[in-house]
Amino acid sequence: MKSLLSLLLTPVFIKIMRWLYGILLLVVIVLSLIPTQEDLPGTTDVFRWLAEIFLGDAEYSDKVSHFLAYGTLTGVGLLAFIRPLGRSLLLPLAMLLLSGLLELAQGLVSSRMPDWLDFVANGTGVAAGGVIAGCLILAAQAQHTSRNLPA
Repeated sequence: MKSLLSLLLTPVFIKIMRWLYGILLLVVIVLSLIPTQEDLPGTTDVFRWLAEIFLGDAEYSDKVSHFLAYGTLTGVGLLAFIRPLGRSLLLPLAMLLLSGLLELAQGLVSSRMPDWLDFVANGTGVAAGGVIAGCLILAAQAQHTSRNLPA
């Protein structure tokens, strides 16, 4: 029976992660560039609660959403591009570049303003998502290697 970690290396899982990455990437770009809308009911409360716990001030809820969005995007992206390794190593850098460009582009959209603290939150999300996905990938590869060693 396959373990959960070994599923990370299957072509089907990688294909699903690639589709999910594309969808998430599109959502992040669109939400970053549309004029500010009313938040979805309940989401602000969750982000405010997390900001209060981790940052000590509920007013930073926007930064929590940036952190979670880019952390998820980077984690899924790394799982989507396990192979080839070179592409997966460039993905966090591409996420940081995208984050910076979207922050600059927000200055061109009515009711939006670039905020470099958003960029910092995005960058920490990229780092966290990268570390978590990287640990999962390394654990799956180690498990796969140890199963293929001669007894």
